[in-house]
Amino acid sequence: MSKTYWVWKDPEKVRMQGEIEWIQMNKQQFNEFLQLPETVNRFFIDFTDYKIEASEAEFVRWRSEKNHTRYIQKQSKRYTTFSYHGLEENGGCIGEEFAVDEATDVEGDAINTVAIDHLKKVLSQLSDEDQELIYSLYLQKNPLTERDYADKVGLSCGSINKKKTLLLGILKNLLGSKALKKSASR
Repeated sequence: MSKTYWVWKDPEKVRMQGEIEWIQMNKQQFNEFLQLPETVNRFFIDFTDYKIEASEAEFVRWRSEKNHTRYIQKQSKRYTTFSYHGLEENGGCIGEEFAVDEATDVEGDAINTVAIDHLKKVLSQLSDEDQELIYSLYLQKNPLTERDYADKVGLSCGSINKKKTLLLGILKNLLGSKALKKSASR
């Protein structure tokens, strides 16, 4: 969709009576219009899909708001949130002296850390071969398919699938027993 341009048909009538009649133009017509001497003191507000004529006061207000919005966006990229607690010399903490970092989920991070530690302990109970299978199919950066893993270790896909299903059941029991105890205590 091309941009449209709206200009006042009679600027004097707008100033005197406040009545606006519009002329719609395309880009070429608008550029030709801007070359005319009578367009020297006319103001236009530029939106994404259209450009519209406005009074000088409206234009100044629009430009001010646009500049302010740009300034706020630029400034918001420069700020970093930190804790004032780190600046205290005596080590004391008053609750309102913290700046909140909304981008950090401390509780979620702590839960993930505990879950990962628990998973590592459970995986350590498996044989090296079983750990390798779980790591290769689920935990490495680019997990392998069962077929790729079967080719790698020289076994059939069916064998790998059976072993994987058995291991997932074992892991579910080992992980689930502790998780169920925790959820029941809540």
